[in-house]
Amino acid sequence: MSCIIKSVTLQANESFVLPPGAELIAATDVNLITLSPVDCTPTDNLETLNCYAFRFSGQEGTNNNRTQNWESAENNFYVNGIVVNDVYYPFNNIIQAFQNNTSFQTSLNSITQYSGIITAYYNDYTYDSGGNSGWTNVVYIKTIPSIANTLLFKISTAVQHQSSVPAGSSTIAYVKGDITACPSLG
Repeated sequence: MSCIIKSVTLQANESFVLPPGAELIAATDVNLITLSPVDCTPTDNLETLNCYAFRFSGQEGTNNNRTQNWESAENNFYVNGIVVNDVYYPFNNIIQAFQNNTSFQTSLNSITQYSGIITAYYNDYTYDSGGNSGWTNVVYIKTIPSIANTLLFKISTAVQHQSSVPAGSSTIAYVKGDITACPSLG
């Protein structure tokens, strides 16, 4: 069954009226919800936010002994958007996979119906400038399980040096997250 999910961010003392037939599925703090009339919307079964880790890895591109023929440099690896419940939501600005969580949050916020319910929490970028010449970026997001269970990041990289592939072709893949503990920010 398909449904429309909308996120609403409220300021202190601001109210919101659910449209007829709407269902509240999550809140960042259920204790701050006041219902009028009382018990008009159940709040005892709301989903809670969890952390999920999405891992992107690639060739750094500074080593002449690269074995990957599909990536010429680390800046040739892009995150194009997200897929939720088999619906693709492209980012307003495609980002490079090794960028920081501010870039990811800006891109996630460009998808207005999920702004506030999918939050880039932290990202951990590491690279090996030695013989392996690879990088990994783990992006941690916070969201609810019903979204995370179908959430994929759509990634792409241009195909390089392949005589059987037309110039300008891209390899497209999807990255699924794993539930994890939120990393400490301290």
